[in-house]
Amino acid sequence: MNNKWKIINIILVLIIILLLFVKCTKTKILKKNADIYNIKFNSKKDNCKLDNGNIIIEDYNGDYQYQTEINLFNNTKTIAPGVSNTYYFKVKNNNNITIKYLIELTKLSNYSVNIKYRLKRNDEYILGNDKLWVTSEELKTTYLNLSKGNIDNYSLDWKWFDNDKLDNYIGKSNINKYIVKLSFSIEENDNL
Repeated sequence: MNNKWKIINIILVLIIILLLFVKCTKTKILKKNADIYNIKFNSKKDNCKLDNGNIIIEDYNGDYQYQTEINLFNNTKTIAPGVSNTYYFKVKNNNNITIKYLIELTKLSNYSVNIKYRLKRNDEYILGNDKLWVTSEELKTTYLNLSKGNIDNYSLDWKWFDNDKLDNYIGKSNINKYIVKLSFSIEENDNL
């Protein structure tokens, strides 16, 4: 083999190694971390009939009341660009009155990851749709009504969309946690 072919082979091997290195830094995998939740009951009125113990919010691990953290990114071995999954939870109203509540997602990590969301209530989109995804800043519902004795079933889809510049930054940084907070504000519905 002449020197020209040896040089071409060496250059090809170096290009392959460089491409593999770039791919590895781009697709840095974030560790799964437990996310937190917050439930705020507004029962300040003197004649309020809302019993906080009769509002049950639960996921695959059971009632939030008995959990200190939730894992929004459950059942996912790797969290990286292109990966998606769904988090399921329920809101149950065991009170004798109709309640109203809102749901909000807040990013607690102080850096951005291009993860977007969409939310279904009882199999109908209320934030996002088949083609539209929303950011964590946009994931806040208006007040939703829940009649006495009823249950709302939720599916919160998430997906990490590729963003080469941002993904490369995360890959090169020592970033390995992405944590969000799921909040619920619950009130007695005076209008129903």
